[in-house]
Amino acid sequence: MVNEHNISTWKIVLAALLLAVSSFIYLIFRPSDIIAFRFIDRAGLSGTLELLRSFTSGINLPAMVIYSIPDGLWLVSYMLIADSLLPASPAKPLWIIALSGNAVASELAQYWHLLPGVFDFRDLMCYLLPTLAYLIFKRNTVNYSNYVDSRNYLAVFLIGIYLLIAGASVSRLNIPFILTCGCFIIILTVISSHYCKGYLRRTAQVRS
Repeated sequence: MVNEHNISTWKIVLAALLLAVSSFIYLIFRPSDIIAFRFIDRAGLSGTLELLRSFTSGINLPAMVIYSIPDGLWLVSYMLIADSLLPASPAKPLWIIALSGNAVASELAQYWHLLPGVFDFRDLMCYLLPTLAYLIFKRNTVNYSNYVDSRNYLAVFLIGIYLLIAGASVSRLNIPFILTCGCFIIILTVISSHYCKGYLRRTAQVRS
């Protein structure tokens, strides 16, 4: 029998690895004007980072690897860790694809000039493909039989952490994007809580 605990552990390890690779690409190959460099400088590690950047200065990676793939790795990392840590609930799939939904919506909003930024089709594909893969391979695989709670604190915390990481990868804070993400999380929390409570009511009626 497959040990579910071991599977979750390996998912967390893989999530950490993907996030580390994504961060490495950003810090080594992206321009040094992103917000993360300010934190590194304050931590006194800018000299070490510049040394690493000098060692890799002769490596020419494709633009997609530098500017799009890290976003996809960041997203898959979140989906893996959310799938591992979030308790089974009717709203769990919603929370797992929440970050990709927000990313896709933001990318499309940039295309329609509703949010500042430049639309990139490659970024959109890096958001959509992991989401579609999850929806295909994880459908009807979650057991809710022991579900008794509709709180979503851990889900909100995980999304918040990954949005902070994303915020450190840009050159300046995008206030409209921050406000949009905040509203998105609030709306998602309300919908998820309402959906889970409805599930509990329906379950109680069936059992009675």
